[in-house]
Amino acid sequence: MNKAVVFWKTSNLAIKIIVINVLIFLLFHVIDIIFDIAGLAPPANLLMENIGLNSMYQIFLIKPWTLITHMFMHSGFFHLFFNMLMLFFTYRLFIQYFEDRDFFSVYFLSGISGAALFLLAFNIIPSLSNKVGTIAVGASACVYGTLAAICAYKPEERVRLYGVFNIKLFWLLFIIIFLNIINYRSNIGGYWGHFGGIFFGLAFAYYRKKNVNIQKPLFIIYDFLFEKRRRSPLKVVHSSVKRNIGTTSKSAYSNEDVLNTILDKISKSGYDSLTKEEKRILFDLSKK
Repeated sequence: MNKAVVFWKTSNLAIKIIVINVLIFLLFHVIDIIFDIAGLAPPANLLMENIGLNSMYQIFLIKPWTLITHMFMHSGFFHLFFNMLMLFFTYRLFIQYFEDRDFFSVYFLSGISGAALFLLAFNIIPSLSNKVGTIAVGASACVYGTLAAICAYKPEERVRLYGVFNIKLFWLLFIIIFLNIINYRSNIGGYWGHFGGIFFGLAFAYYRKKNVNIQKPLFIIYDFLFEKRRRSPLKVVHSSVKRNIGTTSKSAYSNEDVLNTILDKISKSGYDSLTKEEKRILFDLSKK
């Protein structure tokens, strides 16, 4: 089994989203370099127009896929780096109280909410009429939404910033809203998206405290993408593996059902929950 496949299957949801974003960013720049070497006009603008979210609703209506694809396109290295860094630490906070399917749902619905507010603002606010054709890219709305959600849900919880300051999540939420307000003019389009993500995060926290899952429709998509069919308990399969090990056989190690069962256990209980024998099997399979 390829190490990359094992890495993917054992990684948490945040790492998977980060990997996808990084690979798309690299692919975008590799294509740009290839065109430049070949002496052709770089396709950056063409790609951006067909992946980014255009503020003109007429263009959005003929390119509806950009509602999703814009979340995976970043304008530069630091744009990508800080979004993914923020995503990584927000996930660690979020997953203490919710499941992966909640994070997945809030992440993407925050991005959609940000896109909706971005489109609405640019099509009804007169002062933005001179910025027609502005294109929004990036996962900022997604990240701000998930961060706002956990801050509003557990406002009294404390986190340590920069390894120095202990701060309540309530004040962290206040800071991110404050920074978005005072920096509004530096990136008007982006900040409308940020506000949209934050609004959804706040709505999620409000309704979740009332035991209402407003993000539930996306559970279906999460289950389709990540949930595997149910298998027999690990101990039954593992015991059969143990018997085979004693007699020969590398064929036991090539058993995909055994590997998938071990990976399921990791996804539910973490790598440290594996026995020494299970870790050995996983190590051997990862080398194939």
